[in-house]
Amino acid sequence: MSAGSDQPTWVSKIRERIVKRVSKPIVAGLGAAAVTMALAGQVWSKPWGEQGRDPQRMLERISAKLELTELQRTEVGTLLEGAYAEGREDRTELRILRQQLREQRGAFDPASAEQIAGEIGTIVGRTAYRRASTDAEMYALLDTEQQAKLDQWLERRDSKRKGWRG
Repeated sequence: MSAGSDQPTWVSKIRERIVKRVSKPIVAGLGAAAVTMALAGQVWSKPWGEQGRDPQRMLERISAKLELTELQRTEVGTLLEGAYAEGREDRTELRILRQQLREQRGAFDPASAEQIAGEIGTIVGRTAYRRASTDAEMYALLDTEQQAKLDQWLERRDSKRKGWRG
């Protein structure tokens, strides 16, 4: 028995080992959770709809997946930055218009709602055109091997998304 306690020495040693073994994973888990929350805060701090639209991040992914040359990387980066800048005003306007529609829940005005919905449709159409145009310009910058890789990448992505959309 250890001095000043009612427990045998071996029990206190086992207790110490258990505390050491359990506390390390807990501390590591808490550290990982803190890092995850910090990174998530960076994403959540962006306005809704812009979390995944960072042109620099997109360029990094595209460059890695398609093994772009430096010249291609520069040209694709310019395309992505330009499209992002052009769409910034549209994204802001969409947020405002959607908020205006939500505010009509208590006092619905059919004429106003129809006008707002029409403006949303115009912006969504412009956004779809901008994306298709940017995609076509980027595709033209790629060689045939890179185009084939991109086609496969997009096919895989689209097949994964089918499960989400039904």
